[in-house]
Amino acid sequence: MRLSRRTGHAFSEWPVILLFLLLMVPTVGILMFVMRANQLERLASRQLLSEAYRSQLRDVRARLTSRFDDLLEAARQANDTSPASRFASIVTNGMCDSVVVLDANKSALYPTVEIPPSAPILWPTNLASLWSHAEFLEFQQNSPHEAAHAYEQVVDAAVDPLLTALAYRGQLRCLLKQQRLNEGLELLVAWESNPAARNARDSDGTWPLIAAQVLWLNDAAAAGVTNDVIAKNEHIRQTLNDYRTVEFPAPQRRF
Repeated sequence: MRLSRRTGHAFSEWPVILLFLLLMVPTVGILMFVMRANQLERLASRQLLSEAYRSQLRDVRARLTSRFDDLLEAARQANDTSPASRFASIVTNGMCDSVVVLDANKSALYPTVEIPPSAPILWPTNLASLWSHAEFLEFQQNSPHEAAHAYEQVVDAAVDPLLTALAYRGQLRCLLKQQRLNEGLELLVAWESNPAARNARDSDGTWPLIAAQVLWLNDAAAAGVTNDVIAKNEHIRQTLNDYRTVEFPAPQRRF
């Protein structure tokens, strides 16, 4: 107890302390309860989110598993066909954008990018000058009209199917430089009617006819061809997309 200097009466600090405690203890308790409630609320929210995402992940896993099972089944069904045909059966049915066909050693069977280097072409004496003149007109003189006629002379004089095919391709290239798409299409039809030149392959394994067809299609698409021309070139698209009966290197494919 103490004496007040002003009144001279004695007073005690304990009532003040007790009053302070009576005020603070409930306040602290309420704050603790609020904090605990917030913690529990956060934990409950996390639990709900975890359950929701876990359910979604289970669904995604089930869909992926089903998807890969379908892909494996499609691969098994196409196992007896050629690698290119297996590639086409999986890609063209819309199951995936692309696929790589592997062998038992995990080496790529299709598509592959390895093309053997081409060997130099030995032109006969009677054709060498005609070919050189055609290339001179096309690349040096920049005269595709005259070069097309020069390549046509090579086509008429050539006996070897590969030389005929290369001359056809040069002639087509010159026609396309003049935007003569219809004549280019007629040239492709004439080329295809020549079995030997149609099946000719360069020393690197590529088909000059396929390269010419892709070249024509690209130019036709850029020029905006008419429906009539589109109908005429449908057989070209079918050839390029035929993975079962037509075998040519993957880099020459359109996909």
